[in-house]
This record gives sequence, C-alpha cells and structure tokens, in this order.
Amino acid sequence: KNVKVKIETVEQVTYEEFIHSVQNPTILTMFKMPPLTGSILFETNPAFSFQIIDILLGGTGERKNNIKEFSDIDKNIMKQVIAGMLSNLVLAWEDIMHVEPEIENIETNPAINQTLAPNEPVALIVFSVELGKNNTFINLCIPYLSIEKVLDKLVVQYWFKSENEELLEESRKKLEEG
Repeated sequence: KNVKVKIETVEQVTYEEFIHSVQNPTILTMFKMPPLTGSILFETNPAFSFQIIDILLGGTGERKNNIKEFSDIDKNIMKQVIAGMLSNLVLAWEDIMHVEPEIENIETNPAINQTLAPNEPVALIVFSVELGKNNTFINLCIPYLSIEKVLDKLVVQYWFKSENEELLEESRKKLEEG
C-alpha cells in the first residue's frame, strides 16, 4: 500500500493537554533516544494501528474496525512496525546529532501513563497519514527536558552560521578592495 505522511502541526502544549487529546485505547510507545534525555512518546491511534495490522496479516486494510482492546499479538506487531518508523528518526536528526531510538514500553491506556508531570511543556508534532482510502493522525510528543540541552542546535540559523560567517568575511574583503 502507498502511504503518504506529512507534518500537520508543530506546537508546544502541556503533557496533560497531549494525554487528554489521545483516545483510549491507542498504541502509546515510550522510547529513549540517546544522547537526548528522558522518554519520548509516539502515539499511533487505533484506526491507523488496526489498518496496519489488517494489511500485515493479509487483509486489504479497507475493513472498518470497531475500536476494541489491543491483544498481545496486536501490540507485538505494532511494536515491530513502530521500531521501523522510529529508526527513521536517525535520518531526521543526522544533521544535528547521532541518535539511537530504543523502545522502552508500549501502553494502550494513555490515562495510566505517568511519564511526565501534567504541566510539563512538550513539543507535539502531529503527522497526517493517508493509507489507502483512510486518513488519520499519528503524534510525536517530545518533552522540553529531552531537547533542552540541544535547543541551540535546533534553531535553523545555527545550521548556516559558519557558512554565513565565511560569506560575510568574503563580502567585507570585496568591499574593502572595491
């Protein structure tokens, strides 16, 4: 199946706002990404998860599922799929630093997840996913504490800083010569 994924929004919310926006049940994956600190959350909602499971087990992915609890088999299948998705974070972060995503745990009830304090600020990145005829969303929730030490590297100007300094010096010399 063809899958289209695109970033819909990037915003800062509290952890409590994020958890309350997630439906129950869902697949909520907690993972580490050293050298970043703390746990990062990746949420794949039931519509997406059951469609993926259906396709991987030989179905068409077109079947409408009633929202039900995830079995251990469902969770293990999704753990493998999510591990593959998270491995793409290595590429996404390669210009900033080398990271190593590692799944810690998978929960299906977001209400019992006490990873962070309710008022903790998080970066919430919402992706829209088009899979077959279905559109749905997946969420990446990165605690501020995880990225606090590398925030300066995440500012776009940082990436071009040395290049700009060289250009400025070259321009300065040309002006002096002219």
